[in-house]
Amino acid sequence: MMKSFKDVLKKHKIKSSEQLLKDLNDILISNNNCNDDVLKSLKESEEKYRKLTENSPDITYIYSLNQGALYWSSGVKKLLGFDPNNLKKDTVNWDKAIHKNDQEKIQDFLKHIKIGENYELEYRIFDVKNNLHWFNDRIFNVYEKDGDTIAEGRISDITSKKEIENKLKESESKFKAITNTAQDAIILINDKGNVVFWNKASEKIFQYKEKEIQGKNLHKLITPDQYMPSHSKAFKKFVKTGKGNALNKIIELSAIRKDGVEIPIELSLSALRLNNSWHSVGIIRDISNRKLQQEQLQQSEERFKNLSKLTFEGIVFHVNTNITDCNESFLKLTGYSREEIIGCNVLKLIHPFYQSMVTEYIINKISKTYEIVIIRKNGKEVPIEIVARNFTVNKKNIRVAAFRDITERKKAEIELVESEKKYRLLFENMKEAFALNEIITDKNNKPIDYRFIDINPEFEKLTGLKKEDIINKTVLEILPNIEKEWIEKYGSVALTGKSIHFENYSQELEKHYDTLAFCPQKNQFAVIFQDITERKKTEEELKENNIQLKDLNATKDKFFSIIAHDLRGPVNNIVGFSDLLEENHLKYTHEKLSQIIKLMNISANKTYTLLENLLIWSKSQRDKISFNPQTYKCKELIYEVLDEMQHLAIAKNLSINSNTNAKTYTLEIDKDMFKTIFRNLISNAIKFTNEGGEIFIGCGKTTNNEVKFFVKDTGIGIDQVTINKLFKLDHNITTEGTNKEKGTGLGLILCKEFVEKHGGKIWVESKVNEGSTFTFSFPLSI
Repeated sequence: MMKSFKDVLKKHKIKSSEQLLKDLNDILISNNNCNDDVLKSLKESEEKYRKLTENSPDITYIYSLNQGALYWSSGVKKLLGFDPNNLKKDTVNWDKAIHKNDQEKIQDFLKHIKIGENYELEYRIFDVKNNLHWFNDRIFNVYEKDGDTIAEGRISDITSKKEIENKLKESESKFKAITNTAQDAIILINDKGNVVFWNKASEKIFQYKEKEIQGKNLHKLITPDQYMPSHSKAFKKFVKTGKGNALNKIIELSAIRKDGVEIPIELSLSALRLNNSWHSVGIIRDISNRKLQQEQLQQSEERFKNLSKLTFEGIVFHVNTNITDCNESFLKLTGYSREEIIGCNVLKLIHPFYQSMVTEYIINKISKTYEIVIIRKNGKEVPIEIVARNFTVNKKNIRVAAFRDITERKKAEIELVESEKKYRLLFENMKEAFALNEIITDKNNKPIDYRFIDINPEFEKLTGLKKEDIINKTVLEILPNIEKEWIEKYGSVALTGKSIHFENYSQELEKHYDTLAFCPQKNQFAVIFQDITERKKTEEELKENNIQLKDLNATKDKFFSIIAHDLRGPVNNIVGFSDLLEENHLKYTHEKLSQIIKLMNISANKTYTLLENLLIWSKSQRDKISFNPQTYKCKELIYEVLDEMQHLAIAKNLSINSNTNAKTYTLEIDKDMFKTIFRNLISNAIKFTNEGGEIFIGCGKTTNNEVKFFVKDTGIGIDQVTINKLFKLDHNITTEGTNKEKGTGLGLILCKEFVEKHGGKIWVESKVNEGSTFTFSFPLSI
């Protein structure tokens, strides 16, 4: 039966143009009476389709899952240089040309063909000249034929598009980098006044995160009320015209942060046309610090002006030697008017005798205080104390000098000389030692020695130095070993006029002194002091008593801690077990009774050991333990301790190894103390070594004429923090043993005290989980 054209279209649902052409051709062949015109039209249609695909800039292909490529358009030649006929025979070149990072995309592409889905992806491929292209590959038709899956697709070269996208991304990255690293806020708002862009600096300045302000009206959030009317009016005009009085200018105003604080800002606005509407770009700088600095500068200038007006000292500024400014006190001091002083050479005001010295100080920028004489406008000479400093303003080196009229002081110095005669009797009968000295300086005016001018009788009494032996002699002649710091300290008093009060110890005289040093006149210093050696001894004794009291309190606290805690535990165990035996001894089996008795025995032994250490320690604290060193063979004493401790080691399946060197050492030692040391160290080694471990005991002679004894274990070890607390009474170290054994911390304290009584030392070396080695040394003779 002849197929109709309608049946074919219905069958294929116009899915495959290639298949459609073939079926149409079949129809024409099977129907001999078909019109030749129809056949001609179909051939023309097929030819048009082929020409369309061949002349298209894209690549059209037909792909079979079973057979591979069935058809490649000529676009593959134009775009990549591949021969379409060769690709139909062999697709290896095509597969190799695909970028290695996009191979997985192709596999995913084939999966979609298998399930009959249209699909689209982008990938990279190299042409025959090794140029890289970006392709958009899309399947627009998938159908089944004779048990095979056929896919029709089209490939477009999107390399230019990708380059544009990459440049856009690069541009956006640069923009983000610039805006996010900028210290100023960069804000973009649209024609509604809503925030479109908000950089990191905006978040920092205004405290709003980008997410919470995006799309919000900026004016309502940061504009103070006083600016709102003018802002609203100006913004309406800007939205319509893109113009405004504030555009392209830098203006100062204020804004409100999220926390409600109003801050001063500097604003620069510009207009931007986007999507046919005017947007505003604002660059904002927080000028709070600048404003604060401006205010501080203004206040500083005001303070300077007020200080200059109120100070009694004459203040003068000069560049080189030309006066640029001065205060009212300087005008009063010199007798000149401001018009006469400004621009004048400052050296003209100085007495000719001092001009060279002042010039030297100016040239060398010397800042120390010194005395000169100036000549007032009326010709009167005035003694002046002057101090000057240099500073730089706008790259200009300016010197400021303070002139102080010391006329009254000079009169007072003269009067002091006169009054000295009146008070000589008082000077001779002072209860404090007094000495007047003259400082000696080098060419740089640095103190290097001082000379005794006068001393009173009390000075002779306290120091043992006689007046006739030291007057007009230098301190280095009298006390050649005196520390240089005292010469410098007294020299500072003599040269600056600043008094000092201190306590010091004289190694030469072996005495403590309470000392006051002051400057009676330039280049001199007077010293008043008293002997406080006895007071210092009393203070030291008081400190020592306080230390002893602290140790006694620590001993008391330790004793009470042990009584209240460590002793109560094992005693409670014994009481508890005895109560059980009293109430249930007739009910318990022999095994149960043996178990309880064994536990009671362990608690009793712990209690005995604790009491023994406690009693020994208590006696040691009260100095009730006698120290009786006698000659003993060390090995014999060590073995006695081992015999006592062996059952504890056996209970934990521990092996104790000792060397035989100890028999060669015979020492003068206290037997009980020596055994107590080893007993505690071996007990600790057993306590902190896991079952099946080893303990090593030995000794040896050192190069320092000493014998070292050690107890080493393979136990749990000690961390550095705990090691630092060992052997100290004020740190209660009670670490549990491997079988939950308890300790008081007294053992190691006893060891330390007994070792030190023999003139020895004790220390520990340990690593966590690797074991510990406790070592103590005794001198060969004590």
